[in-house]
Amino acid sequence: MLLLTKKYSPYFLFILSSFFMLSCVKDVDFDQAETLKIEPVVDVSLLYFDLQASQVGFIPNNDVNPYSVQDTTKLEIFSKPFLEENLKEATFDFEFLNSIPRIFNAKIVLYDNAYNELDEIEILVNMPKVTTTVPYNDSEIQKIKNMAYMGIELMLMPGTPMLDPNSSGELLLKSSGTFFMSIDAD
Repeated sequence: MLLLTKKYSPYFLFILSSFFMLSCVKDVDFDQAETLKIEPVVDVSLLYFDLQASQVGFIPNNDVNPYSVQDTTKLEIFSKPFLEENLKEATFDFEFLNSIPRIFNAKIVLYDNAYNELDEIEILVNMPKVTTTVPYNDSEIQKIKNMAYMGIELMLMPGTPMLDPNSSGELLLKSSGTFFMSIDAD
């Protein structure tokens, strides 16, 4: 017969209690795997540009004549069937940083594959920093699912000072999209 001394008795109790805790088995419900739902969130950079005041300064009479520049970008992520099936919500964030002492009007347009306009977002850049968030919920998400291109038209509004090739400052645009998915494993 093994007699436990006071020296070994705390260790024995620890080992014994560990054995009982580790030997317990909890029932596992494997039917839960059929109702698995994954909800990932994906952040993607969309549009970016850097317009220098000196570039605008080459436009004659830019204090009265509107100056505009346009660009369109194909967004490959939206051509995947995975997005069509699983996208539930989306948010676009636009940030303009303007150190040019003039006001700009930005028009962001979402197009489908045939260049049909799906949505238009107008942003007046009348401060050094302008941020805009555009949400697309359940009722508007089809616009995003049909989107293939994103375009921007940037217009310099009439005003002063007139810019010349030596003018300093820049207009930066950074934008991103946050896409909320829901993937059911039924």
